[in-house]
Amino acid sequence: MLETPKCWTRKCKHFLGVLQPDGTEENEWVYCKAFPEGIPEEIAYGDNPHAVTFPGQKNKIVYEKKGTDENFKPASIVKSMTDTLPNERKLIHAIALIYGQQVIDDVEFCIKHYDVIDRYAKGILTMQLAPIRTLEAVALDPASVPGWTHSLATHPEDCGVLKEFFARLIRYYVKIGRT
Repeated sequence: MLETPKCWTRKCKHFLGVLQPDGTEENEWVYCKAFPEGIPEEIAYGDNPHAVTFPGQKNKIVYEKKGTDENFKPASIVKSMTDTLPNERKLIHAIALIYGQQVIDDVEFCIKHYDVIDRYAKGILTMQLAPIRTLEAVALDPASVPGWTHSLATHPEDCGVLKEFFARLIRYYVKIGRT
């Protein structure tokens, strides 16, 4: 996992995210509109504020602070990413630009456990508007949900995934101030 680049913390409007051409962290780099093939270390992590074009840069794009009225648009970010990154990974990184890096872990958890989440999808969707205390009860004991007892008896390994799913959902709701 890369450390957070200064272009992100300085809120450069041209920063696009992290590329993983082979889908792994072993071969990843940060990129932007100015450096679509990778931001030089001295700009991403060093003391160069990229106020002027960098030697060898193929365009004239330099640092510009993202305005308060500018919002990241995931669809446009995904379209601007290279075709070497699988679509699913592009979307995850685009979403992370909006909601923060924690979302990558949450989305990857959901992808990894898709079959389990899909098996209980109707109940999960129904509970999204439930008070946090109800979600906390489900996180402690998913078998307490009417209609899930039979499925959990057939698939006891689902219980741990559901507990983790609801813990993540609660964490998100607390973060956004929902009670």
